[in-house]
Amino acid sequence: MNKLCFIMRGLPGSGKSSGAATILMNLYEPGMIIEMNTPSDAEGSSSIMALHEKSDECHRNCIGRIHSTDNYFYDVNGNYNFNPSFLKQFHDSNYAAFVRDVKNNVKLLIVDNTNSMTWEWKKYHEEAINAGYMTSIIEIPHSPPELCFSRTTHGVPLETIRKMKERWQPTQ
Repeated sequence: MNKLCFIMRGLPGSGKSSGAATILMNLYEPGMIIEMNTPSDAEGSSSIMALHEKSDECHRNCIGRIHSTDNYFYDVNGNYNFNPSFLKQFHDSNYAAFVRDVKNNVKLLIVDNTNSMTWEWKKYHEEAINAGYMTSIIEIPHSPPELCFSRTTHGVPLETIRKMKERWQPTQ
């Protein structure tokens, strides 16, 4: 498998995470170890959300990983606890984990963030391109904010989704 990087872009509730899961389902081969990033990743321990029963091996032998800042808001019991005061720190941790995986030549990387503005996704794209990854930016078409609000699993307020749509910068 070539080194692949997919950068998902879309409003909350647009289907980014479902799209990321679909990519994994289509590229997964038996024996591949794929995991989700979590706060423990940034500290060097194995993931608590590994999608493989041998989660202690994921850090060393991981072939694919989904990088989502949302994952940093889950506690050890799997409860989502969004706190905006941690947003910058968790985005920075997510990016640091992504860079670590690029340097470790993880074969399949998916960035699953809103990425509404160019500067939010551009650094992931440049890091991957510079390391020889084939990179695709997948922009999910905008649904009406009310529909996105009804589908979001993280309780993003309708007004926040509307503001994200207003500031959206299209992929060039």
